[in-house]
Amino acid sequence: MDYNVGDLVWIFIPIRKVGLSEKLMKRYFGPYRVTRKLSDVTFEVEPVDQPTRRRQARDLVQVLRMKPYHDPEDKADLFKRNTLEDDKHTGRPSSSKTPESIEKVRESVAKNRSASMRMMAEVLHVNRETIRTILHEDLGKTKVCAKFVPQNLPGEQKSLRIAHCRDIISAYENDSNFLKSIVTGDETSGFQYDPKTKRQSAEWKSKNSPQAKKTRKVPSKIKTMLITFFDSRGNIHKEFVPAGRTIT
Repeated sequence: MDYNVGDLVWIFIPIRKVGLSEKLMKRYFGPYRVTRKLSDVTFEVEPVDQPTRRRQARDLVQVLRMKPYHDPEDKADLFKRNTLEDDKHTGRPSSSKTPESIEKVRESVAKNRSASMRMMAEVLHVNRETIRTILHEDLGKTKVCAKFVPQNLPGEQKSLRIAHCRDIISAYENDSNFLKSIVTGDETSGFQYDPKTKRQSAEWKSKNSPQAKKTRKVPSKIKTMLITFFDSRGNIHKEFVPAGRTIT
């Protein structure tokens, strides 16, 4: 399904409430207006009925979460019927695994790799357990979170680090004592003091010994920095940085 700028759509927003069945809860909200098309599967939308005095809130949504908007209060279609037969309904989600359903799930994952099984079940009209089976057994897919890294280095910095590592390896191959001459340092920040916990204050006492008392304390709000320098043989120097100073 393709959408153009200005189209009104419903947005799928999965919600849960304790004590209420998911089948009876509202899943689509709107109307939203398409304000920009970023790609074939990503659109920027904004709510139609938001206050004009406030800053416009716009969201980025995947096409799997969108469907055309129809005014639920518009009853004009009721007077255009030419037959007394019932309209076609989607019915229960399909629970059978077919080559067509496998291909639908494959295309859905290719368009949006972050889509949940509930979202795909709602859009593709396939049972969620069937989608789980297709993903794991037929497509061999598992959902894995992104790996956390301290910094995301650009290509130039990665190439520079590789060059430095190669220089160190080359120097070590020429002189086996080269690594012993390297001095490096590190820094860490922590609170100036950390109060003793109740578990840490526990002591072995006899039956008739009085119980010790401990006042409640809050952790320090003042942080301090510790710097240390070391080589291949161990720590060379360490000190706490005075407040107000920086390390360059």
